[in-house]
Amino acid sequence: MKHPYRTARQQHLGDFLDDLQAAGLIAWVWSYSGSSAEYTITESGKEPRLYGTRDAEQLASRYAATTRRIWLPVPNPGGQAQLIETLELTAARQRDHADATESNS
Repeated sequence: MKHPYRTARQQHLGDFLDDLQAAGLIAWVWSYSGSSAEYTITESGKEPRLYGTRDAEQLASRYAATTRRIWLPVPNPGGQAQLIETLELTAARQRDHADATESNS
């Protein structure tokens, strides 16, 4: 697990938010309030907004859809087993998408 993440779910979300930030779509920072993860996310042209994990995942999912990226959140309890399942499902969707793209060519 990469520091400062406490769960695979948080790390997976953070990695995707990093990708979105590298693409210039958002800016974000990470913090904890007690035991809860908080994500301060600034979308282009908007004020920074504080999100909990679930809301940040919903925002990430919207960006995935609008940018045609395949990304799925890790379900509760957000451990390594759920991350592996999510990555396998994501890979399967990427293969399906690639197959559909090839058959449309």
